[in-house]
Amino acid sequence: MLKRSRVLASAAVVALVSGLSAPAWAETLQEAIALAYRTNPNLLAQRANQRALDETVVQARSGLRPTLSASAGANYTRTWAPDTTINGVTVSGDTDTNGGNVGVSVSQNLWTAGRTSRAIDQALANVLAGRENLRDIEQTVLLSVIQAYVNVSRDMEILRIRQENLTVLQRQLQETSARFEVGEITRTDVAQAEASLAQSEADLANAQAQLSSSRAAYAAVIGQSPTDLEAAPALPAVPTDFDAAMETALGRNPGVLAAIYTQQGAEAAVAAARSEYLPSVRATASYGGSTNDLGDLGELTDRRSFQAGATLSVRSEPVARRPGAGARQRRPDRRRRSSPYGSAGRQHGLCSGVVDPLGRRGGQ
Repeated sequence: MLKRSRVLASAAVVALVSGLSAPAWAETLQEAIALAYRTNPNLLAQRANQRALDETVVQARSGLRPTLSASAGANYTRTWAPDTTINGVTVSGDTDTNGGNVGVSVSQNLWTAGRTSRAIDQALANVLAGRENLRDIEQTVLLSVIQAYVNVSRDMEILRIRQENLTVLQRQLQETSARFEVGEITRTDVAQAEASLAQSEADLANAQAQLSSSRAAYAAVIGQSPTDLEAAPALPAVPTDFDAAMETALGRNPGVLAAIYTQQGAEAAVAAARSEYLPSVRATASYGGSTNDLGDLGELTDRRSFQAGATLSVRSEPVARRPGAGARQRRPDRRRRSSPYGSAGRQHGLCSGVVDPLGRRGGQ
């Protein structure tokens, strides 16, 4: 695992140095990494998910800011009623009225029992965990690029060797047949040469099939078929000290860091759920005007009103919904309890990933 991280880090640096714009055709390992980094669908999907996660922090912080709203309304009312007669004069009972109003209002949370701050903490932890997950996918993709590149280079070299070997064995068979014609060797020698040639032809067919498979894997990861690939650069050496390797791996491995941030987010979610039913204080203010005659809009400035106040509220649930409210509080707590196991599992897997390359190095 540590060897993989060092390799990917070195490869990513080289790719970035080579330029942000991906080449039209990848012929070196650096160009292949740069192209895959820009076009790999798994990376593109994870980056889009990360951008969506970044917006949750903005949403959570909006709870600290005031809420401003404006409104305007107009109404018309017609009432039908019987006519009345007063002193011999008939008066219609129908009436028409209209009116309107405009206003603005502002509200601000003064105290939320920690719900807003806990929501911000949870969003930030989720963003950090998402970034580490993105790094993890980047490592996986870049490792796949390196593996596919090396496999194609290896199989092309194997195919070249198989072709040269076949040419040599064909020439040897011709020489063996000529010597058999003049009686220098027996029929058995010719049969052995023919068997070697047949085995070489089978090896060549296997090499061609393996190269085709490696080319397909290369195209799937990088997005284009390989051409004349250059030799891969030398990779960093594996460290020999186990304790130093483990310390570096535990401090930088994106899987371990993502599990840690996920646990922090789960703890913030538990705190937010527990404060959901605590009191909160909210200040409000409104200002506006009204008129009873839309034909006289100047009355809006004459009939004005201003109102300000503060509200203390406590959320409550109907008796029938209380079991659901308890479940909403228990759910994040269950997730918080399970998150340490994910972190421990990552660390155990990381330990084996460090031991394996060190053991191979010691056996060489």
